[in-house]
Amino acid sequence: MTTERNVDRRSFLRGAGAVAAGAVAAVGVAALVSSRAGATDQLIARRHEGDLPVDDPDNEAWLSLDHFVAPLLMQQVAPPQVSELAVPELWVRALHNGTDIAFHIEWGDAVVNDIEQMSRFRDAVAVQLPVADEPDAAAPQTSITMGLAPIPAAGGQPETPGQVVHILHWKASWQWDVDHGRRTVKDIFPNMHNDVTPEGLLGEANSVVFYPGVFAGNSLSARERTSPIEELTAAGFGSLTTHEQQLATGRGVNERGRWRVVIAMPMDSGDRSKARVRPGARAPVAFAVWDGAKQNRGARKQYADWVPMEVEA
Repeated sequence: MTTERNVDRRSFLRGAGAVAAGAVAAVGVAALVSSRAGATDQLIARRHEGDLPVDDPDNEAWLSLDHFVAPLLMQQVAPPQVSELAVPELWVRALHNGTDIAFHIEWGDAVVNDIEQMSRFRDAVAVQLPVADEPDAAAPQTSITMGLAPIPAAGGQPETPGQVVHILHWKASWQWDVDHGRRTVKDIFPNMHNDVTPEGLLGEANSVVFYPGVFAGNSLSARERTSPIEELTAAGFGSLTTHEQQLATGRGVNERGRWRVVIAMPMDSGDRSKARVRPGARAPVAFAVWDGAKQNRGARKQYADWVPMEVEA
């Protein structure tokens, strides 16, 4: 019975991905019609000579490219679900220089949410790529639900290997920290008062034990940020894990009610637990976006199913 339940669960998740793909195709037609001129029906990572403009979302190298329209769906596969489609579509462009690949993602959002506190949530966007020895869009497709956990051998059935994904998660609150310096509790709650701090009594080094997140090395608690992007891996629900190797770079800006975010990574970091992208090949890529003003966080998000991306030779 355990094996049957596991197999049924996996069949359900694969079915959910298939249903999502069908819905994306249907919504995509309307989205392309409604979007402004300059859209393309295929996502192509164009070859770019020299350094990629990862710190400049308004660079002409980006804006001169046609954008691919990725229609979004409400995440309703696993709780907690989203009940309102806050962001209907993303505009996506991509560049690579043979060493690094970068995604330029744009969407409408008139209210900037770049602060986190109780009952306040940040804007964010993520790129997801499958992890495979020979990644190619023609290969068996990884589950859109952040991969799948392996199914242990049972009842004479062999173990089913898991499906791992590599996720690059840009966060508006992290972007604020990079641009302006790490926010403190005093910045978030300006009327708060405390007579003494652990640092004042014990010094910077010894006081770290009073901050469990910092002491444990939790990236969410880091006192300094060098990148607004967190690299993670996952193999199914509940398995999202911060990667030990953080190489992703990028930047996001909100102008005239639209976010423009660049997310870049090495095409081959040398780490086999991360995605690899080859010039001249095809690579599936998926996206997710959160609108903090609509209480989006965690699983409450909009997502786009796998898109076959052509990587220009």
